[in-house]
Amino acid sequence: MIGNRIAETFFWIGRYSERVANHARLLNVSYHTYREWAKSEAELQNLWQRILFALSANIDYRQHYQETSTANVVHYITFDRQNENSIVSCLAKARNNLRAVRERLPSRMWEAINEAYIWLRRQNDTGDIPYAFFRRTKNYIALFQGVAEDGMPRSDEWHMLQIGRYMERAENTTRILNLIYFNNDQDQNQNRLINSFQQLTAALRTLDGLEAFRRIHADRLRVEIVARFITANPIFPRSILFSLLSLHNHAEQVFSFDSPAGQEILDSNRRLTDEIFHLPAETFNLATMPPYLNRLMNDINQIGLKFAGIFY
Repeated sequence: MIGNRIAETFFWIGRYSERVANHARLLNVSYHTYREWAKSEAELQNLWQRILFALSANIDYRQHYQETSTANVVHYITFDRQNENSIVSCLAKARNNLRAVRERLPSRMWEAINEAYIWLRRQNDTGDIPYAFFRRTKNYIALFQGVAEDGMPRSDEWHMLQIGRYMERAENTTRILNLIYFNNDQDQNQNRLINSFQQLTAALRTLDGLEAFRRIHADRLRVEIVARFITANPIFPRSILFSLLSLHNHAEQVFSFDSPAGQEILDSNRRLTDEIFHLPAETFNLATMPPYLNRLMNDINQIGLKFAGIFY
């Protein structure tokens, strides 16, 4: 087993790199769809507020910005170094962690993240960022992950990298689901429901899941069906269930059978995946799903805290 400091470093490389890609996808879809949806500036601001809520960033954002405008939100999530979870902040943290363990990694992994960081620092922060910017950001992370897949030995370092990646993915997907239900609930209360087809399509696109969904469900774009697909589909790579199953598989390779703390993590994760796999259909309605998602987010965070207790 690798040392605690090395394990922690690889865990956070996995999380930060995945977070960069997650934010890029979310901003890309939101930026290009919200302008089509919004009928007024006030409605556009309301849509951006929901993004901040989904990222649990609404309180921190208000401490630095007075107006919820497109330019401000895009800057905050992309370039704002005061935001420790912005794209540039997460990329910098991933780069710093990679520098500390460069000798344990294929050199191309460092090159991919370093090039991405240098490129991002040179971009013009205007708050009006096109599709090509987000696509290139995602492509850098895809290159990094692809090099890791192709070149890293399947050692403890590899497994810790993947544990961080899939924990981040499970959490992010839960946030996207929260956004779906928050949108529907709020819009119904205000009697101005955004076209459900547009909304659910956007959520699936944020997870790169629209084509996969249509192969299985065609155009049955209803909240309950989309939510079950995103939550409990065992073969969709960005579903919560797939992410937690992948996390479990990698954790099994790291922890020895005589590690009580490791077994506690495996047991907690196993209980959670079993619960998700057997969720009844009525869980996914507008009344039941939001509180379940809050509990699910807490359960995922608790697993993260148990990792912290072992390694950090």
